[in-house]
Amino acid sequence: MREQHIFHYTLARLAPFLERATLEVLSERDFSTAMGLAGEDLAALIESDPSHRGLEQCYLETCSPFIAVATYRLAHACWPCEPMLAMKLCHAARVATSVEIHPGATIGRCFVVDHGTGTVIGETTVIGRDCTILNAVLLGSRRMNANQPGKRHPTLGDRVSVGAYSQLLGNIMIGDDVRIHPWSVITRDMLPFERACGVPMNPLPQDMPGSILTQ
Repeated sequence: MREQHIFHYTLARLAPFLERATLEVLSERDFSTAMGLAGEDLAALIESDPSHRGLEQCYLETCSPFIAVATYRLAHACWPCEPMLAMKLCHAARVATSVEIHPGATIGRCFVVDHGTGTVIGETTVIGRDCTILNAVLLGSRRMNANQPGKRHPTLGDRVSVGAYSQLLGNIMIGDDVRIHPWSVITRDMLPFERACGVPMNPLPQDMPGSILTQ
């Protein structure tokens, strides 16, 4: 089954960074639902990025950001009952891929992290469906220390794209179909279909081309 294929390749990439006992525990679990979601993430990545010529096996073997997303799906499934196991997975993925996604984050279907290096997604982040995040993006809290429990990270709607090196900070709401250009710092809510660029964020006309996100 495709889910099993993704599962085994994900564990193979994480194996150098996990204890053998942890790998054995994981191999005995049923992660079909989590890997089904990872399969949808992989399909979205293949559709959005032609650089691997659409070869699914090539993405599995060489695309570190996807391994980070697949590991998040595993870790999120473990998080409610086995937070230690979930955090071990998160740590292994961070070392293996340079992408950190907290297992407590809530992420919708068809999620794409492209390039990915340096991207951090905090614990109480909520991300909708069909969202794309590039490298060195921070979805973080407003404070560097003394953070209190509770919602402190951004909420992104559906079909949101976040350009490289952008920072979205605090418990803010980013509406559906928002486009955030590279190097932007966002500390306030954004309405659906808004475009943003700069430090501090400046709204842009809604007809700005989306291709700038990848430039």
